[in-house]
Amino acid sequence: MSGFAGLDDAIWRRTKQGMWLSAGQQARISEWLAQHVGKSELSLAS
Repeated sequence: MSGFAGLDDAIWRRTKQGMWLSAGQQARISEWLAQHVGKSELSLAS
């Protein structure tokens, strides 16, 4: 597995924000991730 965080990983396992996001908000995050993959890795590490 690469250092890239997918949607499920980013909003559920790493942040638990999936509990508070609507399906539409999750879709917007998924679209953002799709547009930015490859440009630079997304790191949610603090």
